[in-house]
Amino acid sequence: LGTRIKEFQKEVLRSVFRLKLVVCTYDPLTAVNAYRNIRQFGMQVIDYRLAPYGEYGGRLNREDMPSDRFFIGWDLLKEHRPFLAEEEIEPALSRLPRALESDWTTFKAGQTEIELQLVKNVKLHLTQEFVLVEVPVDFYRLLHETANLSDELKNIPVNWRLQSREVFLNYFGQGYEAVDFLKARSGKAAVYYLLKKKQ
Repeated sequence: LGTRIKEFQKEVLRSVFRLKLVVCTYDPLTAVNAYRNIRQFGMQVIDYRLAPYGEYGGRLNREDMPSDRFFIGWDLLKEHRPFLAEEEIEPALSRLPRALESDWTTFKAGQTEIELQLVKNVKLHLTQEFVLVEVPVDFYRLLHETANLSDELKNIPVNWRLQSREVFLNYFGQGYEAVDFLKARSGKAAVYYLLKKKQ
């Protein structure tokens, strides 16, 4: 549904308003938006914005969560093809270095157990042409699942924000750009930005 809405918006913006380029923002940790915006529609990340909306709560955020956003541009006239073909994704995920990667850990939450995705490792000194940056499979779910837990568990999404912020600002500052968004096709669910160093 989200993809169809975007396609409808694109057609209206082009045919009715005669626009060639639009800009917007989205949370870089939300995989569903990243996949649609970058892989399906080829939007370009222009800048990383630090908490442009301040602190707010609601269904899609928490008041303790900095509202960082990707500021992106959408070229409405450009025909888009994903940077990697589907058959190239698994080989790329198996060989490319990872600037940020995660692990799943099971915690006690009252009388039940809960499995949460945590930042495991961050590397800020990679120099290869291509670099992977892992983000949560479902950040919205992570926000809500940890909202009423202990401070340690509640802080997991905040740690994702702060660690990923450092990674993105670091590599964008070194001339990397986000060229694709990839989903692992085998094993544990995982999603990654593919960054490429500009020539």
